Amino acid sequence: MKKSTLDKVYLKTIDLLNKEKLAYLIIGGLATGVIGEARLTQDIDVLILIPKDKVKGFLNSAKKMGFSYSFNKIGEDINLRGVFRLMLSDFHVDFIIAGTPFEQSAFSRKKKIRLFNKVAFFPSPEDLILFKLIASRPKDILDIKAVILRHREKLDTVYLKKWARVISEDLQNFKIFARLEELLKE
Repeated sequence: MKKSTLDKVYLKTIDLLNKEKLAYLIIGGLATGVIGEARLTQDIDVLILIPKDKVKGFLNSAKKMGFSYSFNKIGEDINLRGVFRLMLSDFHVDFIIAGTPFEQSAFSRKKKIRLFNKVAFFPSPEDLILFKLIASRPKDILDIKAVILRHREKLDTVYLKKWARVISEDLQNFKIFARLEELLKE
């Protein structure tokens, strides 16, 4: 198989999502590079709205486009974590199945952004901050700082705080709201 690069994997992923007419948001490191500041990433993270009965057809289309996967692992991962992974050469694409009220809100605020000469859907800066807060790994906190720095004057802090409270309560992790407050003060 010919070696792929991240841009080619991105383009093929967007083509797949558009072909299947699925609502999606590019999140993760790739989104940070576009909305915050550039950084290296070796994967693509996609929040996707897909009914369970459409997953098999989506996977068949993905296979026809050159993606690979373990069907048994995907079924297990969807049931346990609501996430599944497709591979293309040395890269992987993680699809996170959306379902929470916050995720629904993020879809309603999506932004069209051109990357690698193809328009795709990305979250608003506020929603990317919230997605990163949920994960809260050290690199996610750095990503949040970059997004805040770039968009500080335009951020909807009322929206951010409202959803940080909801997410904190839903996850029973009250550090999420406190961490947002700290980051907004920096």
